[in-house]
Amino acid sequence: MGMDLLRGCSSPQGTIGNAAHIAGFIGGFCYVVLALPALGDRPVPTVGCYAGGSRRGSYEECLAFFSPSYAVPVYDARRAALIVLASGAGLALLNAFFWHRSVHPSADGYSVLVKAPHRG
Repeated sequence: MGMDLLRGCSSPQGTIGNAAHIAGFIGGFCYVVLALPALGDRPVPTVGCYAGGSRRGSYEECLAFFSPSYAVPVYDARRAALIVLASGAGLALLNAFFWHRSVHPSADGYSVLVKAPHRG
């Protein structure tokens, strides 16, 4: 993904594709954290950790991202993933119905549901 970003910065056509690629990656990652699907008929591995990072907090099940030192309680990880996914859906709706409300749906010629307006 890093190479895609560097390549996209050098050409204006690549930046939109890279933004979509990164959004898809983040959405997929958040889905896995939120749904915690079984991985090969086994549950997602968790590690034990102290909430808040100090030993005074309660001992909880945590998701370890790449290393046990990056462990986050499952509840906090799910809440953050839900916030990211809901924000993405909210921004998409704002983009479609608020920021671009004056643009006709078939302005780019790709709308399947709406016919292009007659120009005359």
